[in-house]
Amino acid sequence: MKLYDWLLTIFIIMAFVGSMSFQSMSVSLDAIKDEWPQHRCNPIFMPFASQFGEDTMTNFKGCIQGSVKDIMGYVLKPIEYSLSLIGTLGGNFEKSLNGVRKMITKIRGLAKSLFGQIYGVFLNILIEFQQMIIAIKDMMGKMMGVMTTFLFMLDGAVKTMKSVWKGPPGQLLRGLCFLPSTKIRLQDNRLVEIQDIKHGDILKHGEVVYATMQIKNTSGKTQEYLSELYELNNSEEQDAKIIVSASHLVKHKGAFIQVYKHPNATKMDANSDTLICLITNTHEIPIGEYIFGDWEDNGLLPCELHHDEKIKIG
Repeated sequence: MKLYDWLLTIFIIMAFVGSMSFQSMSVSLDAIKDEWPQHRCNPIFMPFASQFGEDTMTNFKGCIQGSVKDIMGYVLKPIEYSLSLIGTLGGNFEKSLNGVRKMITKIRGLAKSLFGQIYGVFLNILIEFQQMIIAIKDMMGKMMGVMTTFLFMLDGAVKTMKSVWKGPPGQLLRGLCFLPSTKIRLQDNRLVEIQDIKHGDILKHGEVVYATMQIKNTSGKTQEYLSELYELNNSEEQDAKIIVSASHLVKHKGAFIQVYKHPNATKMDANSDTLICLITNTHEIPIGEYIFGDWEDNGLLPCELHHDEKIKIG
């Protein structure tokens, strides 16, 4: 065949193919236009978007955004997963931290309760100890008060006994004096028993009798004798023994001593319920060779003489 024939044949074939392609494309374009949302992002149709009534740039941007959106979901999935893991770890850490906080809070509460109880125990012990100290102090104060009172009572009793001893009762005890039958010589040379002497009588050395007394020598309840009796020999008067109470004062070597201390005194087994004593102006009672003190031998009357040696010794 000639070249012309070949070219014509090719042209006819191309024309047929083009006609068929145009018809197919026309049918396809109508279908694509009807289903444009499904084909709008197809790379084949994207450059021809204007042929389907769409702006090419707007369609391109929309497809790009949609593709990027779909792609970014897959691209960001590892990051999202990592962030999710970090969030999970953070949540677990927060839970662990809250657990630690709760444990610390429980420990703090337990320690507070424990130390509170210990403090309460020590505080109670301290309070009891303080109360015990106060009680001991109060007891010591009371004991000191009792002891002070006892000492003052003892001092008062001592002073009372001293006053009693120096006063009339003491004088009485020291001056229970003589057995009623003891004989004494008067200034008129009469020898009479001491129980028969009257106030106003004058003794042998001029002593004036102010008073005579009968003194009970026994206690009221037990009837025991208050004083023992001693005997002194009377060399001046025959058969005129001097019987006197033990504590009575008698002058010996210029000083007054108690009868029982006199070297010539002899203790008697016998005793008497009643004794006789005198009060004289000189507070002395001469019997035989002895000088005795009278009932007021420590000196109580305003007009009496003072006998210092009696006070010192008796």
